[in-house]
Amino acid sequence: MKLSRAIPESCLWTTRDADIRTLNDALLKLHRRGEKYQLVTVGPVEGLDDELPRNTISESDEVAQIRALHESAILLSARPTAASDHHAVRGLHIGCWPVFPNSGVYPELLPASLHGRCLYDGSHPDRLVTQIKNVWWMDRPMDIQDQLKDILYQFDAIQACQMMDERLEQMAIAHSI
Repeated sequence: MKLSRAIPESCLWTTRDADIRTLNDALLKLHRRGEKYQLVTVGPVEGLDDELPRNTISESDEVAQIRALHESAILLSARPTAASDHHAVRGLHIGCWPVFPNSGVYPELLPASLHGRCLYDGSHPDRLVTQIKNVWWMDRPMDIQDQLKDILYQFDAIQACQMMDERLEQMAIAHSI
């Protein structure tokens, strides 16, 4: 099987509570090696190295964020202790390839079969560099959306509203008795 480099059109890095040191070290290594990528950040990124060219999107501009996700091949998070990440859920729904820390909420957002391909150990920047480079060269499973279906179903707005409606109805019936 011949591998072809699938250079991402852009990568979206969510940045609130990011491990800036690891992010800087990894991205600078890629940048200085001449690796080509477009960096998109959401909101101001305090401490991100000025050498890294990037496009910054406002945290309040949902349309621009969704547009950037649609244009991105990779969604990278550097938030090692994230309890939640709506950018990750959106990106997975859209079809971005995840590169997430193996901590916080991220292992729960992915099926176990994708953990080795998508999760990185955030303790050393070289591991993140390796993970990103692996994504550029690997063949992606054809059934990734099927694998994510059950996990992402719990974040579906229509499903969530139906569940809330059912619960409110149960509470109203119980209260009227």
